[in-house]
Amino acid sequence: MVAVARNDRGQSVRSRLRTPEGYSLTVVTALDAARRVVAGEVKPGFHTPSLAFGADYILEFDGVTREDLDA
Repeated sequence: MVAVARNDRGQSVRSRLRTPEGYSLTVVTALDAARRVVAGEVKPGFHTPSLAFGADYILEFDGVTREDLDA
């Protein structure tokens, strides 16, 4: 997948994220997130995965790579 982020000044950056098959990745990340929550690594309340575990959380999993397209 490719993501584009823009700021108020119109500047943008693009990155490509390559992952294993989506359903398999969902299972692995959901189980890991649940394990971390049970272990007390996350404060109570609502969090996205990146807020709970860091912006590069997804990169911790096998087969996931990010390529920044704008250098």
